[in-house]
Amino acid sequence: MASNGPENVQPQPAVHIAHPHEFKTEFHPRSGREPLLQAFEEFGVTSETLKEPPADEAPWRPFRSRGDFEFSEIALEAALNQGQVDKLLSLIARIAQGDTHITLKNEADLRMALDNAAAELTPFTKHDITVPYKKEQRVFEVYARPIWDWALDLLDNPLLAPHFVWDAQRVYKHNGTNFERFFSEPWTADRWWDIQSHLPADLNGAPLCFILYADKTKLSTHGTVKGYPVMVRCANLPVHIRNGEGIGGGRVVGWLPIRVVWHESFVKILLNLEQYSRTGYSYMCYDKIMRWLFPVILILSADYEEQCMMSLICGVQCKRPCPVCLVPLNELSDLSKTFAIRTAKDAQDALVVYRRSKTQGEELLKSLGLRAVENVLWLVKHSDPHDALSLDRLHTVHGGLGGKHLLEELKTIISNLGREEMESVEKQVAEFPRWRDLNHFATVIHITFTDGNKKRDLVLVSTHNLSSYLLD
Repeated sequence: MASNGPENVQPQPAVHIAHPHEFKTEFHPRSGREPLLQAFEEFGVTSETLKEPPADEAPWRPFRSRGDFEFSEIALEAALNQGQVDKLLSLIARIAQGDTHITLKNEADLRMALDNAAAELTPFTKHDITVPYKKEQRVFEVYARPIWDWALDLLDNPLLAPHFVWDAQRVYKHNGTNFERFFSEPWTADRWWDIQSHLPADLNGAPLCFILYADKTKLSTHGTVKGYPVMVRCANLPVHIRNGEGIGGGRVVGWLPIRVVWHESFVKILLNLEQYSRTGYSYMCYDKIMRWLFPVILILSADYEEQCMMSLICGVQCKRPCPVCLVPLNELSDLSKTFAIRTAKDAQDALVVYRRSKTQGEELLKSLGLRAVENVLWLVKHSDPHDALSLDRLHTVHGGLGGKHLLEELKTIISNLGREEMESVEKQVAEFPRWRDLNHFATVIHITFTDGNKKRDLVLVSTHNLSSYLLD
């Protein structure tokens, strides 16, 4: 059969076409290296032996171990302070020794554990409070949990049960001649004794006393946003428990956005206290005695500004600016006189007159230095706010007269003594013996505190070491 193509065509060998060197690299003459010519496929290709650097067998150096490095990294990212670092390292050491163990595996486990723990205690509830503010009705969010529910948490705690004190006491110390009374705990004072004396004797009544503290605080780093936390402590527990940070210590029971909602919001905090302050609450105590507990607001702790709100007086420029007594404004400096004590009944009677006749009521309220507002604390029996208030030593003495005025005068005196005497006083302060519950200082001149207790101690130490100069 005929074919149109060539017969027996043999395959041709592949022809290698040499590519010219497309890249040339010249090195500095001092390198002693010849120019390098490379094809496209060769340029920029790293030798197999140079592709990966050798692995660092201890990349955590200079840390002594990988664990030290990872812990340090976490501590820095979380911005842990010294106390938190020490606690966490102590926990890790106890885990390593087998003294304890952790079952939490992640953040979800932690959140679930916290939620379960919170469910065991009285939660906060949000309330919308409507009040007139700047000529209009405004709604404010208030977070609160009833004091009574918090108190039940304490009563149900078996670890606290042995520490509750229910009965008033009068304690004395012999001074070599006779017994002299002294006061240590709230139940050793007269007010507790008087309250218990007015409770139903047939019910074996006992006061369940609360200490309330309120003060404004900054909510932002610039101090432009403020709030008013309300704290409560149980006065039936010893001071080392109620003032501690553990179980039985003080707790926040309310968070107020502004002061004008103070009394409206406190109704939520005092829920059930009004009822039980009149009827009592039966409770089997640790000593196996059935008592009827009557809640009482025993102490209101606050600075003068907050005391004015608690007692509803008009403030420092009103005719009677004391929240406890009826001293006139122009006689505040006369310490030779005594004046009648304020009572809730007087304020209630004045408010009755105000409702009957606004003109007469305003005149009466003005003469008493009171506001035309019902005090929420009147709801709780045996809780007259004027009895519960007292001189605020922290702000008036330690942070005011002593820490602000006297301390500054002492610093001025020290500065005027001359360099040699000033250094001598500073040395005496630094070498002052350490005492329990007394802060120790290394200097007097170059130090500033906002803590009233530290100001108190600094005044004590400074006055002691300056006594020889002050008496000259």
